[in-house]
Amino acid sequence: MTEAPAYYGLKPVELADLLRMRVREEIGITISVGVSFNKVFSKMGSDYKKPDATTEITDDNYKEMLWPLPVSELLFVGKATCAVLNKAQIMTIGQLAQQPCHRLTQLLGKSGEVLWRYANGLDNAKVRLFGEKEEVKSISRGTTFKRDLVSEDDLLAGIAPLVDEVAMQMRRQGLKGKVVQVQIKTPQLHTISRQVKLDHYTFLQHEIAEEVHRLIKRNWPPMTPSAPIRAITVGVTQLIAADQVSEQLSIFDSENAKAKSREKQERLEAAVDELRKKLGDEVITLGLRRGETLGIEGK
Repeated sequence: MTEAPAYYGLKPVELADLLRMRVREEIGITISVGVSFNKVFSKMGSDYKKPDATTEITDDNYKEMLWPLPVSELLFVGKATCAVLNKAQIMTIGQLAQQPCHRLTQLLGKSGEVLWRYANGLDNAKVRLFGEKEEVKSISRGTTFKRDLVSEDDLLAGIAPLVDEVAMQMRRQGLKGKVVQVQIKTPQLHTISRQVKLDHYTFLQHEIAEEVHRLIKRNWPPMTPSAPIRAITVGVTQLIAADQVSEQLSIFDSENAKAKSREKQERLEAAVDELRKKLGDEVITLGLRRGETLGIEGK
């Protein structure tokens, strides 16, 4: 809305009211609109009063309006996160906002800091033009498993589809990355995050999977029912366009052999992508098996 008030000669709230009126009269439905100084508060404003209402949340009134609300009303606070916060006697958005940020990080990991910023009105996400694509800084996939992972076989089965999806998306977007990340969450929502920087760029499923597996094995107790994993997120960052990556030949035969092996693997995984384009993503799966680097299963 930055340039809109001057262009239309109306205040943001007046523009929101005009938008509501036109949607109601021209389309025949009612909408509620939030007006604020950041995206999170705008969204919360659109939910604040319904139906057919405009809610303005400002620097001056957001504490009065939002802080008394239950913490579950804050954007991105789900049932599990809410339970952890309530157990720590954090019941309202205001109580969350007034916590030391490091305490929320201890409780919720990285997302704790994000929620602290949201509650304090510090969201600075850019509002993009229609059709404007956000620069891809990382590609990640995560899941909360239906049951806890308690064995090595569980772990391999859990990370395989996540890594496969990450690698496939990187290839489809023509990107390679140099930093592999993994986040582990326990049933109690305790989170650890680790990453490793490679000596080369890659979008290969088996290379990413091997690094994820190593990171977990190095930083987590042996997989047993007493050290379960409930959720895993896998990601790759420090991305560049794949066609910008050049691999210099080494004077060492072993390094050249590794480069040739990666080229061969890239052709293999590119062939898998072609099959998926023709027959669907489920037709063939790249996965990890115990004692093997790469397993390929097809229907």
